[in-house]
Amino acid sequence: MSAAAPNLEAAAPARPRVAPRWWWALGLFFSATLVGSSMFASAFGLTYDEPVYAAVGARHVDWLGHALRFDRTAWSFEALEDGWGNSGPVPALADWHPAVGKVWQELWRRIAPSWFGPFGGYRLGSTLLWAATGAVLLLWLAEAAGLLAGLAAALLFLAWPAAVLHGNLNGLDGPATFFATAAAWLAWRQMSAPSRRRTWAYGIVLGLGISTKFNAVLIAPAVLIAAAAWRRPALRGLAAGTFLIAPLLFVLLWPWLWYDGWTHLGQVIAFHGRHFPVDTEYFGQITGTPPWHYPFVMLAVTTPLATLALAIWGAVRPARVTNGSGQALRWFLLVALLCHILPFADPTASKYNTVRLFLPVLPIVAALAALGLASIRAGLQPRLATTADRRQLLAGGLLAAAVLPTIVDTLNVHPYPTAFYNRLVGGSAGAAARGLEVSYWGEPFAELLAELSRRAPEGATAYVCPPGAIAGLGVYRALGLWRRDIRLVSGADAAPTADYFVYQNRPSEWDELGFELRSQRQPVYTAFGGDAPVGFIWAAAGKEWAAP
Repeated sequence: MSAAAPNLEAAAPARPRVAPRWWWALGLFFSATLVGSSMFASAFGLTYDEPVYAAVGARHVDWLGHALRFDRTAWSFEALEDGWGNSGPVPALADWHPAVGKVWQELWRRIAPSWFGPFGGYRLGSTLLWAATGAVLLLWLAEAAGLLAGLAAALLFLAWPAAVLHGNLNGLDGPATFFATAAAWLAWRQMSAPSRRRTWAYGIVLGLGISTKFNAVLIAPAVLIAAAAWRRPALRGLAAGTFLIAPLLFVLLWPWLWYDGWTHLGQVIAFHGRHFPVDTEYFGQITGTPPWHYPFVMLAVTTPLATLALAIWGAVRPARVTNGSGQALRWFLLVALLCHILPFADPTASKYNTVRLFLPVLPIVAALAALGLASIRAGLQPRLATTADRRQLLAGGLLAAAVLPTIVDTLNVHPYPTAFYNRLVGGSAGAAARGLEVSYWGEPFAELLAELSRRAPEGATAYVCPPGAIAGLGVYRALGLWRRDIRLVSGADAAPTADYFVYQNRPSEWDELGFELRSQRQPVYTAFGGDAPVGFIWAAAGKEWAAP
């Protein structure tokens, strides 16, 4: 009698089960990308730096196209300088940031479907990484403290007004924030279970971050401090990723350093070490060197109150995490927060644009807030949730209570997230009244020019301050977003010829005329972000202004 045929299906090894948090992260990524590209990236006005990054990114990608077509002339010093040199004589050719972020943005701009619209496609690269930052936070905190903590960290970050803005612009701050957050997560995993694969992953991601914007490197000291203090076996691998893999990748991904490398690197370091002063209004005082406490105050007053309260609770009372390392995770996050923010407390360091320069601190605060929420749930659950249904209801209620107020705050100031301030300074209106900047990057000019197109007489002349804004505003005209018969002028000599005067509400960039207009005339139009004025149009004496 023959033996029974083997049951091949039963004998086959079971496929590894995908953890639910990965499915949650994937769903969150696609949902956030859809919301970001359709609601945010398409709504924000053009900011000052975006045309520069786009022009430089286009040069980088054009060079890559020649190289991939095996064009030998692409490798000449002249072609390398033209494609990658960051010391050009005019703003459209000069930018001192590394190349990866600009290449990433330009590649996605070129392949974005037309239905994303002119700005949604232009900013798709950042939107993808903003959504990916939320996904990374979900994976990290769900693994460490449960799915509630993961969802809370992701949603608190994605709904944060400053993250919404910078995560959906064609800029470098949002992408750098993604790479810094991903490097922190990978480093934490390396500290939990060291491996050569994780060493390489951490080093590569850190290298991509540094190759996008230098502030991404500030996660590295936190990683090394945490490993030396609490996870000594992982220190060697993390040090290799920090000092060998990341710098090597930085050089490989920036061809400008392939020739005269030390000279060019010295130029970059000199520029960032002595960055030109950017005036800032801080509690009514206009200065190029705000005091040391500027970054701490700006972080406190631009963080949604629920997130701020939960982050403080998470810093004081960490949740019991599944792998028993709650204290180590809390201290790692606190050290990361300080490493990101302390360099900007230096009295000589550049400090402006509220939290933009240290934007990677936002996911760290969101992670601390998630630990705080998990801790509150752990305290309430034994008393309020005796069944599985009640436990789910408690978790959902806590998540909604934490996230919904932030969503409301973001929608309230839309499309001007720069205007968001929490109740510590009286909200947006209170911040404007106290002399804090509620606009700083030129976004209101889109609304102001659109209103000018609707209501100004034919052939009107509009005076724009600051003068440098006019170059970027030409993009609106090219897209047909304001009338071609309206002429834009700037500079003191042009002021007497103007029919209207257009300013964003950033007195630190105003000329004397702006202060005179504010004190002597009522604007004919004011753009608002929430309750704060973010832009003005004044009319010259006797000039017509049509009814809306």
